Amino acid sequence: MRRLPLSAVVVCLLCSPLLAQGTFSLKYKEVAGDEAPAVKQASRAFRGQPTKPDEITGLPADLPGDVRYFSSTFGGRKVWVIACAGSPPRIYLDTDRDNDFSDEKAVAGTVRGGGVSFGVVPAPLPASGTLPVAVMSHSGGNGKAPGCLHAEATGCRTGEVRLGGRTYRVALVDCNFNGRYDDVLSGPFPRSDMDALIIDLNGDGRFADLGEAGNVQEWMPLSKARQVDGMYYRIQVSADGTQIQLEKTEPQFGNLDFGRTPIRFDAYSDFGYLTVEATDGKARVPAGLYAPCGLILTYTDDAGTRWTFQRSNDDERLGTFTVPADQTLLIPLGPPLVAKAEVVQEGANVLISFVLVGKSGERYVPAVKKTGTQVQPPSLEVVDRSGKVLLSAQFEYG
Repeated sequence: MRRLPLSAVVVCLLCSPLLAQGTFSLKYKEVAGDEAPAVKQASRAFRGQPTKPDEITGLPADLPGDVRYFSSTFGGRKVWVIACAGSPPRIYLDTDRDNDFSDEKAVAGTVRGGGVSFGVVPAPLPASGTLPVAVMSHSGGNGKAPGCLHAEATGCRTGEVRLGGRTYRVALVDCNFNGRYDDVLSGPFPRSDMDALIIDLNGDGRFADLGEAGNVQEWMPLSKARQVDGMYYRIQVSADGTQIQLEKTEPQFGNLDFGRTPIRFDAYSDFGYLTVEATDGKARVPAGLYAPCGLILTYTDDAGTRWTFQRSNDDERLGTFTVPADQTLLIPLGPPLVAKAEVVQEGANVLISFVLVGKSGERYVPAVKKTGTQVQPPSLEVVDRSGKVLLSAQFEYG
């Protein structure tokens, strides 16, 4: 029998735990094209207005008549941008955050179809320094002032980690544009104050976008821990994004009780993205924070008909919840459902929406499925106090 020297045995014993955890270095890398579409999840939309806000004290000397003023937040602080008509269109960015544009230089755009790309510009960070972001507009290609502005991340911190005997490419993304990479999910999703950890789980060399069909969930908000290949790993990230530490861990568990109604929900949590099947309305899950991003409820009535309801995206009543360890969290959902008409006046127009509300006030989209087939939208009648019908119509989905 072949004997290994003692030194080799010691090396093997010391190295085996490193297959499941370790501290790994990450380097900043600019990304382009199809390499990392998930990095583009880090984006900002700017709110625009045609009139100069009072807080802007100085303007560029050569400002044309057709301009729009835009603002957004980077690292929790407001940043102003002025977009101008012209050939080519141009923008001015308040790089020193003093609300005075008289000392700022114009950034010329490149017309692409009906939109404009302003390339990579240095966005100011809350404390000091700048962060490169790509700024673009879906309008402005016709010579008029752009009607919208968007900013996207241009790079990430990337490297390789070793988990369970396998090597994965990972990327950290500064999603809230504050110059830090350690902002963990702590509230409802989506949020603008968290960062992201992307793992190339399928090994195709790309960081897949959140909505790409056929891909595993590679993009996730940065969480306290993450499940990879059935194992859980605690995550620690340095503020500058140069290091990530992954340590194997076993979570504590708690219980969810939604009542007797079968429910499936998807959520971002302290342990990353999880799908929970509560076939009898109950489920055992890792204890911690949950931010649901999708919920489907099924209900079989007394006649044996199966109904399927989907939680509305604008429902804030189930924004977040915390499952305590070794305890049961009761969240009664589902029937009886109450149909309501909500009325909103927009100028001279009146918008009437149809909503379904569950027992805890949660909202479901009206596009209900009956035995797998979407039912027709309900009809509507508007009557006056005497009972006279003023309007007969049918709701429309969308």
